[in-house]
Amino acid sequence: EYEGLDDADRRIVIEIYRMRSPLDAFGIFSSMRGFADSKRTIAPWPDTYCAEGSCYLFRERCYIRLGVSRPEKEVYTQLSPFVEAIEEAMPPTGDPLPPYAYCFGKHGDREGLAYVAEGDPAHPLRAGFFMRKKGFASSAKVIIYTKRRSEAEAVREFSALVCGGGDSFAMLRSGEYQSAVRGP
Repeated sequence: EYEGLDDADRRIVIEIYRMRSPLDAFGIFSSMRGFADSKRTIAPWPDTYCAEGSCYLFRERCYIRLGVSRPEKEVYTQLSPFVEAIEEAMPPTGDPLPPYAYCFGKHGDREGLAYVAEGDPAHPLRAGFFMRKKGFASSAKVIIYTKRRSEAEAVREFSALVCGGGDSFAMLRSGEYQSAVRGP
């Protein structure tokens, strides 16, 4: 926590969380960012989201939150020097996400990409899946996808989704040949 020499009530708080894996860190970052269209990056961090007095960053196994007690101007302007200091201390070592994370998008493009590490009843897949917001001719859709450890595990989950109840929409593909659509 830092406070201004001229104004002790103006504080900047920096929280750095080192997670078990890059996917866990990206999951927290992407849940805070969501699919927000108003994204402001702080160079050289491609994974930055600033809103309401806070900036959220993702770098490999770390999720970072920087907050300003009284934002007087755009928050990223106030926090840029702190982000630059963190950048110097934590240079990137490579892309921390697995290659399959970029299905339905360009490699390295994390705009509109989210990861759900823990199970969420609002989504049809169990824990460990990606969501990508994509624009189609009629409207934007969210595509949910994942990679499982074995074909048998993927087929079990595929079957549970296809045979499950409810009227939610799902388009699925398992292996090379199975695909299905359920719901409206």
